[in-house]
Amino acid sequence: MKTKLITLLVSLTLALPVFAAEPSKPAPPPAGASSLLIDALRSLSGLLPKPEAPRNEAGAVSTIGIRGNESTATLITPYWKDDRSNDPAFKAQLEAYLAAHNLLQAQRWDEAQQAMVRFLGEHPNSDLTPHARFGQALAVAGVGNGAAAASQFQQFARDYPQHPLRGEAERLATALRAAQ
Repeated sequence: MKTKLITLLVSLTLALPVFAAEPSKPAPPPAGASSLLIDALRSLSGLLPKPEAPRNEAGAVSTIGIRGNESTATLITPYWKDDRSNDPAFKAQLEAYLAAHNLLQAQRWDEAQQAMVRFLGEHPNSDLTPHARFGQALAVAGVGNGAAAASQFQQFARDYPQHPLRGEAERLATALRAAQ
């Protein structure tokens, strides 16, 4: 009995380093572009849709005014009438996007790129498509493919000229091209 117990303890002790091994570190972004990528990631994170604050049901609130054209701000802070926080389809889109975005923030570039591609394939008409395309380009730059990332950032700037990240995309495209 003792020999079986000792054998089990020795085999577990030998197997322990396999389970305790540190996860592999992400590949570094291209030289000279790492701080730009981190700044761009912060900008993208700042545009994450935020859930609307719960309304006070006890009191009445009136809003009077004229509503103009839709803008990117509508997605960022939705107007109460257009709030989709209870829409199951939008919730699924948002969860899929946030999962991909979290991979970006963890600088797990390969996984983030795959998650963004998957999101774009599953939700081609989402309001989050511009965010996902920008995030995908960040991930491509993060894995070290500066030429492809520069091309994606340039295309983003052309496709979304009014998007708040357009200027950031143009800066990144220029910096990635210069780094080659």
